[in-house]
Amino acid sequence: MKEAIVIETMFQEVPFEQRFEKIRAAGYKYTELWNLNGKDPEAVRRLADQSGVSIIGLSGDISGRPGDPGMADASRCDEYIALVKECMGYAKILGAKYLHMHSNGFDEKGNVLAYPDLTDEEKRDTMVRNLKTLAPLLEKEGLVCVMEPCNSLIDSPGYFLNHTQQGAEIIRAVGSPNVRLIYDVYHAQVMEGNLINTIRSILDVLEYVHFSDCPGRHEPGTGEINFKSIVRVLNEVGFDGPLAYEVYPQTTSEQALKAIKALYE
Repeated sequence: MKEAIVIETMFQEVPFEQRFEKIRAAGYKYTELWNLNGKDPEAVRRLADQSGVSIIGLSGDISGRPGDPGMADASRCDEYIALVKECMGYAKILGAKYLHMHSNGFDEKGNVLAYPDLTDEEKRDTMVRNLKTLAPLLEKEGLVCVMEPCNSLIDSPGYFLNHTQQGAEIIRAVGSPNVRLIYDVYHAQVMEGNLINTIRSILDVLEYVHFSDCPGRHEPGTGEINFKSIVRVLNEVGFDGPLAYEVYPQTTSEQALKAIKALYE
C-alpha cells in the first residue's frame, strides 16, 4: 500500500507551505491534495519536489470556486466536463495520478447542491454518461478518476453518491479501468457499517482507501472502527493502492501520527 497524508487535514499547526517537509519528516513519501484553492500548481509542485514528497491525488471536480457543476447535474454536463479537463491539467503539473470525483457540486458555504428537480435515476444516468465521456480522456492521459461515496447524514446532506454499492454499480456500468472507487471507511461507517464484508465485495472496483475514525473523523483509536482488522484484510486481499490518512487530529498532528503508526505494530 502507498500510505499518504492528506495535507489539508494534518499539520494544520504550520502554514501549508511547510506541511510537505512535515510529511516527509514523519516518514511518508506521498500526500493527497484536496484542491489548489487558487494556489499556483507549479509552485505547489516545487514545494513537494523539494521535500521529497509526491502528490498522489487531488480533486478532479472541485476547483475551490463556489458553485462548481457536479457530475450528477444533468443541466450542466458540458461545464462539468470542462471543469474535469481543467483539473486534469493541474494533475499533470502536480504529477498526480488520481482525480477524486464527486456526485455533487458545493455552494460558497460548502453546502451540497442537491439537484431536487432530478430523480435518482436521472442523477445516476447522468453520472454514467459523464464518466463514459471522460474515460477515453483519462486513459489517454494516464490518469485514474476515483469516485468517492460520502455520507449524507452528517457531513454532506443532499449528497447523492452516499453508499458504496451504489458507486460500485456506476463504475461497473462505465466499464473503464480508469474509473474506479475510493472506499472511505469514515463515510462508510456513518452510512452502512459492515466494513470488512463490503471491502471484500468491491475488490473488482477498489482503487483507493481513506482512513479516519468515526465519529469525529479523527485518528484511529478515537472512535468505533477496528482499523487493525481493516489493515489485515487489505493485506490479505493484496490491496496495493493508495491508503490516505484523511485525519483531523483530536489533539495534535504528532499524537495522530503515533496512533496511525500503532496500527502496524
